[in-house]
Amino acid sequence: MRSIDKIISSDKISENFQSIHMLFDQASFNKNFLSFMNDEIVKKSSGKKKLVIKKNEKIKIETLLMLLNNNKEVHKRKFEPLGINYNVDKGILLMGNVGCGKTEILNSIWKWRGPNHLNIQAKKYTAYDIYDMFSEDKTGWKELFNSSSSLLIDDLGDEPSFKSDYGNYEGPLYRTLKMKLDQIEHMYSPKPKLYITTNENKSSLIERYGERTWDRIVGHCNIITLGSEQDKSFRQ
Repeated sequence: MRSIDKIISSDKISENFQSIHMLFDQASFNKNFLSFMNDEIVKKSSGKKKLVIKKNEKIKIETLLMLLNNNKEVHKRKFEPLGINYNVDKGILLMGNVGCGKTEILNSIWKWRGPNHLNIQAKKYTAYDIYDMFSEDKTGWKELFNSSSSLLIDDLGDEPSFKSDYGNYEGPLYRTLKMKLDQIEHMYSPKPKLYITTNENKSSLIERYGERTWDRIVGHCNIITLGSEQDKSFRQ
């Protein structure tokens, strides 16, 4: 019969082995995805551009890829301004200035996910797609919520604003966010996820959709911010 010390030691070795295995697995995942993304940028620009990740963005990209790879080691990392731990069970809010690479990353993820068994099963729309569906034919808009599919919204805030003079938040994107967040909060496993990219900052998102909506998004999405005024692009 093993002693308690030996059991603890054995368990610790097993944990360390799993962590090392996960580390190599994640490194391979990162390399493969970034190589694919670079190929997409080179192809799209006819060889004039390539993928360049600035030093100050490396950890953010690593965190994003850990979330996409369902790597629970990401739980040890925090979004420091809010002190919130990252969580693979949540969606992603990808924020940043125009030209910092959000849509490039999103498009690469979307093309890469199928062949590489990336676990993202979501319906993908731009904010303007949803705006047009709601404005022209609500049938398509309503179909967004007839299933438990996750939802990916690209360029949230790019659509016309619908805020009324009385502070009541309305419009297609406000209602879309509200309905999908309601679904996330009331469904049992497997819960849908919300993936969002936006050029807007916290203040402008609150102005457009209300503080309550912002708080709910933060509660159900991992926040990753890319770029700065001095560093606007991944491509050069």
